[in-house]
Amino acid sequence: MTRGEVARRSGLSPSTVRYYEQLGLLPEPRRTSGGYRVYTEADLERLYVIKRAKELGFSLRRVRELLHLTYSHEMCPEHIREHVLYHLQEVRRKIQDLQRIEQTLSALLTDCNRRAPAAECPIVEALRGTRT
Repeated sequence: MTRGEVARRSGLSPSTVRYYEQLGLLPEPRRTSGGYRVYTEADLERLYVIKRAKELGFSLRRVRELLHLTYSHEMCPEHIREHVLYHLQEVRRKIQDLQRIEQTLSALLTDCNRRAPAAECPIVEALRGTRT
């Protein structure tokens, strides 16, 4: 497959495929005598893994580690499980942070709606740090 074809089939852009190659997430493909890159079904599968891991919120550093664990000769499902568990804990922390932010913003809007039009805006006060 050409870069364009592997990109189309994977749902990624050709520049993203090139970027993943540059990062070493995708092995450098063999080239034709004319210098064109030729990708295999294994490359396509690897791109699916990268894409799905990114959709699940893994950083490219973590994706690299997962790829190494997945495609190495010493693949250990327990190590992969540990990476996923760690990521799940990070996701749960982010959800808690977002819930706190949501509560704060909702409270600020409620405050704003209760104040007289001439009063100082509680949102601006909170952003300035004059209101907690």
